[in-house]
Amino acid sequence: MSSDAVVEAVLLTITCGVYIFAGYRAFRIRKALVGALYRSRALWSVVFATLFVPFVIAILPFNFSSGIPVLELDALGVFIIAFNFAAFVFCDRTILVAREMDFFHRDTLGYGKVRWLVWTVSTIGMFGSLYGPSSGWVSYLFNVLWPGPLAYFAVALAATSLRVTDRAIRSYSKWFGLFTGVLAVSFLALTGGPLVLVTGMLVASLLYYRATVSLSPTSKLDLAMLSPIPAAV
Repeated sequence: MSSDAVVEAVLLTITCGVYIFAGYRAFRIRKALVGALYRSRALWSVVFATLFVPFVIAILPFNFSSGIPVLELDALGVFIIAFNFAAFVFCDRTILVAREMDFFHRDTLGYGKVRWLVWTVSTIGMFGSLYGPSSGWVSYLFNVLWPGPLAYFAVALAATSLRVTDRAIRSYSKWFGLFTGVLAVSFLALTGGPLVLVTGMLVASLLYYRATVSLSPTSKLDLAMLSPIPAAV
C-alpha cells in the first residue's frame, strides 16, 4: 500500500470517528431538549451522521490509491442514490425550518420554487456519473451536476440563516450551510486527487459536528427556555 493510501485511510478513519461522535452528541442533546422543532433537528442529525459513516466507507476508497473497491458498482450506485435522497430531504427540511423561523417567512433565493428541480438535477448527475461515460465532456458535465446543487443548498442555508431570529436555529443553519458548501467543493475538486477529496470530507465532518452541538443550550437563559415549565402547586 502506498503512502498516499495510508494517509487517506487515516483521514477516513478520523472522519468516520467525527461523524460517530457527532451522532452521539446529537442523541444526548436531543434528550435534553423539549421543543419539537429542536428535537427534530437533533434527530435528523443523528440519522444523517449514522448514514454518513457507511457512505464515507463505501464511496471514498473506490478507485483510490489502494485501488480496492469496497462495493461492486451496482450496489455502490444504489447506496449513493439512496444517500443522495436522504441528503436532499435533510437539507430541504433544514431550509424550510429556518424559513419558518423567519418572521416574514421569506422565500430566500426562490428556494420553494426550485427545490425539486435542484434535487432532480443532482439525481440525474449522480446516475450519469455512476453509469454514464467515464471520460469526455459528458462525463465532466455529470460530475458537475451531481454535487453542484449542494452548493445551491449551502448558499440557501446561509442566506436563510441570516433572517432567523432564533439563536440556536440560526447557528445550526449557518454551520450546516458551511458543511454543505465544503462537501460540494470537495466533490467538485475530485479531479485534484483523492487526497484533496478526503481532506475536504474531514473538514466537512468537523463543520457537521459544530452544527450539531450548536443545538445545545449554552446559557442559563437557553436552559430556562428549553427546560420543562414546572406545574403550578
